[in-house]
Order: sequence, then C-alpha cells, then structure tokens
Amino acid sequence: MFSLFYRPISLMASVAILCLLTCPGLMAQTTLFSEDMGSPTANTAISSHTFQNSSPITFSGTADVRTTTASSGYTGSSGNGNVLLTGSIGMNFQISGISTVGYSGLSLSFGGHKTTTASNFSELEVSYSTNGTDFTNLTVPTQPTGTGTAVWRLITITLPSATENVSNLRLRFRQTSSSPQFRIDDVKFQAQPVALPFQALPTVPTPLLTARVWQLAQTALLCQLARPLRMPFRRHCPRV
Repeated sequence: MFSLFYRPISLMASVAILCLLTCPGLMAQTTLFSEDMGSPTANTAISSHTFQNSSPITFSGTADVRTTTASSGYTGSSGNGNVLLTGSIGMNFQISGISTVGYSGLSLSFGGHKTTTASNFSELEVSYSTNGTDFTNLTVPTQPTGTGTAVWRLITITLPSATENVSNLRLRFRQTSSSPQFRIDDVKFQAQPVALPFQALPTVPTPLLTARVWQLAQTALLCQLARPLRMPFRRHCPRV
C-alpha cells in the first residue's frame, strides 16, 4: 500500500512519463537484426559458409560469399565477407527466420556495390515474404550513375506494415540482369518497439475524489509501470 507521506509527482510529470511509456513516436529505434556476412577465407558457397548469425536465422541461395572488394566508405561498413550476385539472371541470396514480433515502423538498410557506373540499382530485386512462398518486391531507391559511382553505398528502404509482427520474415536479394554484378553486406533491420498497452484511469467527479488521492492514484500507476522498467522515476516510489 502506498504511504500518504511520500511526495507525489506533478500532473505534468505524470503526463510526460506516461507518454514516454506509451507514445510510439517518442520511442527510440532499435536494431532487431544485423548481419555482416562473416569472415570467409576464400570464395564460399552460402550453404557451407559460417555467417555472423546462426539458428533460428538461416541463409540460402545460389550466390556465394567473397573476400574481394570488401565493403567500405559508409557508416557501419564491416569489411571482410560480402555476398556476390554475378551476372546470372535469377541468382539470389535469402535470409530467413527474422522475427519482427513486437516491433513496428521497420526499415531495412544494407551495403550495396555495383560493377558498372551506368546502373542505378534497378536491376537488383529486393523482396520479402511472410510465408516463404509469396514474395513482394520492395522499392529500391534510385542510386546515382556516372563516373565514380561504382562504389559501396548504404541503401535504406522503409518497409511496409505487412512486415511487422512476423515471426519468420524472409528477405531476398535477386539478380534480374546480366549486368552489373552486385555485392551485398551489412544487412540491418531497425524498428520501434510496440508501445506498452495503456488504459487511462477513469474520469472521476471532483467531489468524489480529492486532488490529493487522485494524485496518489496517478503515482501508484506510474510506479507499477516504472519499477519493472527500472526507470529513474522509481526514486519517487515507496519501497515494497
């Protein structure tokens, strides 16, 4: 039971903390998956390569992992291994087992490299599947062309809501042309945790509940939420 002698917080502080706990727009993005393609010692088939991630994450496809042309030049570039999609139409690389349960507002980023300056990355197909059978293409942002553009770059794609709350999301990169060749590295999913469910306290007529008791009720609720999250607000809560 809460003591009547500890100092309650103000109404404005209550609103601020409740919004931090329940407003999705204020919750920081977090990395829910990242893969740097490991560190092969030679050209290695996907089926026999040791990637950064392991079960339940699985990797498949007809591409292979290379040591040449290591990723560089963008924030988060890991170097070492990268997946090469040669000029063989239909060559692909797939990552399965990505869980987005409990997350919303997903985005995908990856390091991409092309071998010709004429390409704007339209030949690279990036798609997702929620059932392993039906794949939906994502829109790859148009990339620069011309002199000096055949380099590594970071590409970011905003994912649709259909990718949220999926226990086994599949991501596939696929070659659709004989030129250029593409390299893939540093695949990352970022998202916001789903806001904690919150049910507002009922509206109570002022004559039936004094401001002091109502303030204590607010604080009691906030303490219940703050304690398991180890928030700094706990110092206002009585020891139990």
